[in-house]
Amino acid sequence: YLLINNYRLTSVTFSEENTNQDFDDWDDVGLNIPKPPDLLHLYRDYGHHTVPEVVLVLQSVREEKVKLEEEVVRLNAECKRLREEVGELKFDNQTLVQNMEKVERKTSPAFREALRSTSHINLDNRLAGEVSQLCETSDDLVLILARCLPHIVPNVLLNKREELIPVIICTAIHHPHAKDRDNLLHMLFNLIKRPDEEQRQMIMNGCAAFAQVVEPTRVEAELLPQWWEQITHKYHERRLLVAEACGVLSPYLPDTIRSSLVWSMLRQMLMDDRNEEVREAVTKSLGLVLAYMENSDKYDQAHELLMITLNDATDHVVRAAQHVLLPALADWSMDLNKLESHLAPSLLQSINKSLDVNASLTLDVVRSRVARYIKVFTSLVPALFAYVLRSAKSPLPRDPTVTTNTLLLFFVVDEDRFLPAPSPLQQMDVIIGSDQLLALLVRRFDKYVTSDRFASWESLSWLQYECIPKLCDIAGRVHSSLVECVQHLMVLYRTICYTFGRSYIHSKLKSHFINRLNVLPAASEELLSSACIPVLLVGVLGCFEEEEDRAQLADMLKDLIIILAKNSIQPHGPVIIYQELSAHASFHQLLIGVLWEIVVYQDPDVRSSAGALFMVRDDNNDVV
Repeated sequence: YLLINNYRLTSVTFSEENTNQDFDDWDDVGLNIPKPPDLLHLYRDYGHHTVPEVVLVLQSVREEKVKLEEEVVRLNAECKRLREEVGELKFDNQTLVQNMEKVERKTSPAFREALRSTSHINLDNRLAGEVSQLCETSDDLVLILARCLPHIVPNVLLNKREELIPVIICTAIHHPHAKDRDNLLHMLFNLIKRPDEEQRQMIMNGCAAFAQVVEPTRVEAELLPQWWEQITHKYHERRLLVAEACGVLSPYLPDTIRSSLVWSMLRQMLMDDRNEEVREAVTKSLGLVLAYMENSDKYDQAHELLMITLNDATDHVVRAAQHVLLPALADWSMDLNKLESHLAPSLLQSINKSLDVNASLTLDVVRSRVARYIKVFTSLVPALFAYVLRSAKSPLPRDPTVTTNTLLLFFVVDEDRFLPAPSPLQQMDVIIGSDQLLALLVRRFDKYVTSDRFASWESLSWLQYECIPKLCDIAGRVHSSLVECVQHLMVLYRTICYTFGRSYIHSKLKSHFINRLNVLPAASEELLSSACIPVLLVGVLGCFEEEEDRAQLADMLKDLIIILAKNSIQPHGPVIIYQELSAHASFHQLLIGVLWEIVVYQDPDVRSSAGALFMVRDDNNDVV
């Protein structure tokens, strides 16, 4: 090897040092192994055997490299997408954190405006304009006014002292000393000994201006203590002023004050005050406070106060609770998802409890309570329909023929779609927010409930499978001799039919009503004497104008009269039916036809029952 590679000296030296070894003889140096090929042979042979394997390995490496490069590109795109998603989530999280402390109410502006209108606010006069346009004044003038006003007020005529309200309010707002401001506000509330309605409005306008200008801490520290002093005043006009002011100022107060001090004052006055005007004003103010309430912990107290006002001995308080407080609480309960889970069931339970026999109560008291709670539940029906529209899992299917422009310009609700509301707060357009939005939702609802792809949602299913059966049971417990209760039940059922639409009632609920209220096959005296048939005929079938429905109404009315006569049961139900239907000219021919069939009936007992029906007269005497 050394010689071949020209290492001559080295080879000579090596051979001289190994004299006993023959390096040219492989057997002498090969250690009993075959002689290896020379280097050139190895190189040539290696090229024949290894080059194809290297090519295959290189090809596989290149393919793996391409796959890895594609994976890198994919991972880079995924990282970019995730970075963008992280940014969006951080932004959403920041927005949610900012809005967490104050959850936006869904109460429509129209509903709140209608609530405010119930609080006797009159801003269209000169003095109210002056109060609302307070301007900056110098400290020197403020100090002079504060010093002179106590001397000016006693010398002003009693019927003109409201002229001083803008001056007192302006001075109280800008005065630098807390003690003097307290004296000025004390002067405001004691300006008139027994303020009438207009004077109370002026003082409330002044308080509202004060609350809008100063910080909430000053309202709590300076204005509210003046109210506390007045809630036990011997003159009810002073207490009435505080009750009305609590509602008027609620939009301008922070929720911490509104749900604590103001709420406590109204609650105390409702519990303790014996004057019906004060309790009526407190009831209305509670409704206005609820429109801006954000503390959900007050819901149970609000429900308790509603029940207290509904059971008040004075009709004015009950009417205020039904027309103001109930709609306000219903609107709030929709935001809290408690309308169908708590408020409506509690009213149904109150009706059933009122029907329970109690030896300590007279029949007139029972009749009055039952009629009252039925009227209250009737007032809740518009809110139930609004909740059904709002709580749909997804927006009702769009009508492709309706665009935004046509909706705003041409689309309105049919005049006979809803019954007239006894209160502005029970009008569907006020609850929903506008005529246009209501028209769109009603159109979509009516089309969807009659379509083949109709699928009910939770709030609508509650009405069909929980509310309606309970109402039918109530009708079975009300005796037809309780005329007022039966009439209110008819109004309730008619309100449900008109509010939810004749399309939905006819396609989905009519059969339920008939199956539960048609007690004629049962032939039970208790059921035949109940309000079931009158409610079914007047409250349900009477809402439809189809010939089939009218024929069914006539047949059931005739059968009811015949069965009652044969079983010697007083015809209270048919009399009420004739009284209610005779008020509508479209039913006159039907009523006369049924009456004629009774007159010519073979059984004399049945013919004699027609006498009571002949005594029924409508207002215009058309049937007679």
